[in-house]
Amino acid sequence: MKRDEKQAFIAEMKGRLEKAPGAVAADFRGLDMESITELRRKMRAESVDFRVVKNTLTRRAAEGTPLAPLVSLLEGPTALAVHPEDPTIPARILSEFARSHEALKIKGGVLVGRLLNPREVEALARLPRRPQMLALLAGVLMAGPQKMAALLAAGPRRMAGLILALKEKQASASA
Repeated sequence: MKRDEKQAFIAEMKGRLEKAPGAVAADFRGLDMESITELRRKMRAESVDFRVVKNTLTRRAAEGTPLAPLVSLLEGPTALAVHPEDPTIPARILSEFARSHEALKIKGGVLVGRLLNPREVEALARLPRRPQMLALLAGVLMAGPQKMAALLAAGPRRMAGLILALKEKQASASA
């Protein structure tokens, strides 16, 4: 690789790593081409950038980014999976693929500046997808105001019921 190609790779990778909330590194040794092609197809279908990286150039690209702890995972043959928005997607795909292909080993990952070991990547893979998590959060946030509105409406409703009962009592007493 020529110097200008290396600089272009570093700039492109740095841009991806700066924008991404997380990344997962894997050792792909022992996978045949058919399996690698299948994995790449699954990654591409979910908009995951999956590529075999040059460790030295990727180390330089990771410096100064939120994913800088990734540097410690860059030893030996390394494939890097990065999604621009949802870090659970690459973790999920790699975890599922590793279950059916023993040769694929997850080295670890990085999530918003924190280094993850392979077990933590598995845990990340079990989390709901981003839209589902946002829906859960919205439900939790809406529960408080809904309860408050119900409580505030209960007072006047009870008062109206008491007034109606009092009127009925007075009407029955005068009759």
